[in-house]
Amino acid sequence: MNMQQQSTQRLQNMDSLKDKGEFLCLYASTLYSCGATAMRIDKNLQRIASCWHCSADFSVSPTCVLVTLIDSEGGSFTMSRSIPKDKINFDTITSLSALSWEIHDEELDISQASEKYVAIMERKRMNPWLVTVLASVANASFCELFGGDWIAILIVFVATLDGFFLKSVLPKYGVDHKIAIIAGCTVSAIIACTGFVLGISTTPEVALATSVLYCVPGIPFANGISDMLYGHHLSSISRMRNAFIITACLSIGLCLAFVILNIKFV
Repeated sequence: MNMQQQSTQRLQNMDSLKDKGEFLCLYASTLYSCGATAMRIDKNLQRIASCWHCSADFSVSPTCVLVTLIDSEGGSFTMSRSIPKDKINFDTITSLSALSWEIHDEELDISQASEKYVAIMERKRMNPWLVTVLASVANASFCELFGGDWIAILIVFVATLDGFFLKSVLPKYGVDHKIAIIAGCTVSAIIACTGFVLGISTTPEVALATSVLYCVPGIPFANGISDMLYGHHLSSISRMRNAFIITACLSIGLCLAFVILNIKFV
């Protein structure tokens, strides 16, 4: 009877460990896809795992997240989960990081933590139209910062508005995000070139240079460097590769605009 009780207890512990491991793997993959650095993810996982009297090992491959959870009795559970498509969201990162502290400080169990996670993920994102307008204002501000005149600033605002909208909408219709970036940059650059074609701006080169800055992959570049310094080299290489691909798509979009308008810089 004693042996049977021990066996039952061991199975219950393994089921509990499995539930915790599945939650942490989902938690890590969500943070990664939202744009969190590997260092932040690792610290959050360790914080939650320590509250549940476990230790967690975390690693990232180009396509999935791998989490191994080890309890105080030596039992272990390993799980991998595919990384969702990048949906950069700093609000979600902040909320999930706060959740790790809440789990640690209030000693939440797995069911309570899962409920909190679901509540965070069900929050509505910022209105996409508002995001488009704010991105356009930000890009126009860059034009002013780099010395563009008011006509150039207006051109950049309109160029960003159209290009950003196109880049955001095309993936919803099944278009690959790289093609969407090329299309968005091409449209933005064509509109920005009106300063050259019509001669209505004294700083058309500033308008053209800043019209596609909204596609510069600053977050992947920064995260790639951070991951490299922290020792997550596979994650760093993957993020840097994605950043270079986006940069190449941006360049292709610019070149297509020059070809379409027959603009040559000699």
